This record gives sequence, structure tokens and C-alpha cells, in this order.
Amino acid sequence: DGEPFIGDPTHKAKVLYLSEQGNDLVRAMQTSGIDVEDAESIQVVQYRDIWRDPWAENIESAVLTAEDQGREILVVDTFAAFSKLRGSEENDSGSIQERLEPLKSAAHAHNLAVLLVHHSGRDSWIRGSSAFDGTVDIITHLSRREGQQSESERKLTAIGRCAPLNLNVELTEEGIYVPLGSDSRVKFSTAVKAIREHAPRVEAEAKDFDGFVVLVKTASGTEVSKSTIED
Repeated sequence: DGEPFIGDPTHKAKVLYLSEQGNDLVRAMQTSGIDVEDAESIQVVQYRDIWRDPWAENIESAVLTAEDQGREILVVDTFAAFSKLRGSEENDSGSIQERLEPLKSAAHAHNLAVLLVHHSGRDSWIRGSSAFDGTVDIITHLSRREGQQSESERKLTAIGRCAPLNLNVELTEEGIYVPLGSDSRVKFSTAVKAIREHAPRVEAEAKDFDGFVVLVKTASGTEVSKSTIED
């Protein structure tokens, strides 16, 4: 939409979206606040319609479609599905680099912003070969914050050819992401909220301080220090 994202300006651009999602795609887009009727802004190509075609040919067709329709962004979701990664190929540097070549061409030769979506591993980082790290320009990782209780909060991390980013964000009821700050800032803000909710208002409700510390830690889900609560 060209609206600011977590406080930073954005450039409105048309999107060509390759999606592996099936029958629930429309619902998922609506939940994300995407106007499914706005074919001018976003065109979706589903995996089920092109799965028989070779990976390189699909990307070539996508590039031609993007150029013909004046689209600036190509999304591949997910990379493993569309590039037909099988078994151990995900961990093989040669296989990954070979499949990334059509996307590199799309980005450099056709001036497309290419976003590929890939799953995380058990360590909460990119699953598979380190070839991803050495080939793409920027790696952005979206995850739950450790110890997080709110369903609307996520941790956003980015490394690569950009200034490092380590930020917590929250999706508001209006469908807008707002920055919450660093982990320490989020913990502090959560603790303050818990203190305000549970602090006694009158002398008759006074609590033992050590017990109050335990109550705040339990309510906030953070390891806020006793001295911070005391301050």
C-alpha cells in the first residue's frame, strides 16, 4: 500500500506472488489484510497450477509476466516447494546454488526485488545449506520472542547487506505492525504493565514485597530483576 512499516517509509509496488498454499490461500490473504480482489497490485500463481513445469522455466515465465505487467516484486513461497528440493538436496551447497541462479538473474538482470520464503530449522535459523547465507543479499527471520505470551508479537531479525536489525514488533488490531524495541525494552515495558495491574492501591491491599516480585514475574512472564521492580 505504500504505507510506513514499523516506522519506516515504503515504496508502493506491484507483486507477483508464487504460493504453494492450496484452498486456504484466500482466507490466509484476507486474514493478513491483503485485498484479494486487487489483482492490479498483487497477482497470485499457485503451485498446483505449475508444479509439472521445470523450476527454471517457471521463474523465466514469472520474470516475463512481471515485466509485461510492470511488477517490481517477485515472491517465491516456499523456495523448497517451487524449486523441487528433495531429501538431502536442502543441505547440499551445489543444489542450492544451482536453484538460486534463476532468482539471481531475475534480481540482477531484470531489476526485480526477489523475496524467497524458506523454513527454519530446529535452531530457529535457516534450514539447510549455508549457501543461502552466501548468495542472498539479506536474510530476514521472523520468530516468536523467547518466553513470549502475546500471540500478536514477533521478533524480527535481519542480517546481510544492510544495517543489522534486531527488533520486536506487534501486530495491532488495526492490522499495523508497530515496533516494540529491543528484548530488554520489551521486558521492561511488560514488567511495568504487570506492576501497574497488580500494585496495591490502598494500604489495606498492601503486599509483602518479595511476594509481589514473584507475582509480577509470573504475570509478566519475564525475568525482570527485583531492583527494577523496586525502582
